[in-house]
Amino acid sequence: MMSRLARPLLVSVGFGIALYAGAMVYTDASVVADAAIRLGISGWALLLSLSLLNYLIRFARWHWYLHLFGKQIPWGRHLAYYVAGFAFTTTPGKAGEAVRSLYLNRHGVPWSQSLAVLFVERLLDLAAIAILAIAAAWSFASARWPVAVALIGVLAALALLHHPQLDRLLGRLTTRCNWPRLARGIRHLRALLRDSAQLLQPQLRHPGLLLGLIAWGAEGIGFFVILHALETPISLLSALGIYAAGILAGALSFIPGGLGSTEAVMVLLLGLAGVEMPTALAATLLCRLATLWFAVVLGLAALGWLELGGTQRHANL
Repeated sequence: MMSRLARPLLVSVGFGIALYAGAMVYTDASVVADAAIRLGISGWALLLSLSLLNYLIRFARWHWYLHLFGKQIPWGRHLAYYVAGFAFTTTPGKAGEAVRSLYLNRHGVPWSQSLAVLFVERLLDLAAIAILAIAAAWSFASARWPVAVALIGVLAALALLHHPQLDRLLGRLTTRCNWPRLARGIRHLRALLRDSAQLLQPQLRHPGLLLGLIAWGAEGIGFFVILHALETPISLLSALGIYAAGILAGALSFIPGGLGSTEAVMVLLLGLAGVEMPTALAATLLCRLATLWFAVVLGLAALGWLELGGTQRHANL
């Protein structure tokens, strides 16, 4: 499994590095370097701490959801599995999630359950980001309709996916399907949606959404820390909205990691808010380095630790 994932991992990381190197050349690397220096040690410490808070909150939700399925996995190993998935954030096909499911399957976690947790996590994160992006939609007329449509779509999906009528429909399709492979695929989808429906009950969905708002809000605050250090005229609410709008655009573009699309939207909205282009691009690049690429680095470290036998040596974590 790891040998098959090594090539897309290297290609995606190499592509991302080339993209960011090109952006820094276009901006003037000295502008980005100056912005990084102006943040200072304390600014960087706060920025990375807020990113870590995002990862830990999302892991706590992931761990909680698997616990609801009756799975008891030592939190240390489980955290390593979760973080290892970040190594593949920029790869096509969401390979990172396949890595988590692979590790969890060794503990007796069915594929349908681990993928259901992933599915629900992504939906709740998308809803949380869309809610945060309302701040940008409020400030920029051009962002109102896209954000509104995305939010309505996510909320409708949350309501539909645990509706019993959908399960009955898939059941009828399975019995009437004459193609064995398609019927098997529908059965797998039905099992995934059944497990997902357990996590989408209001008493579980609402806390999960709240945790998503806190987690992504923390990274949005980190973006504000950068903008404040660069003395831009952006309020905390606007910074949260611009960051969320960029992440939302990246998610809806279906580009791995939102590379390119996220940055373009953030720079565009900063420009509309009166921030000069070099400063807007420098702030965006620093933000993505401290969020997306910080996660990738942590993921590579966790993956290396696991593949070198860390799981076996620390089985009691």
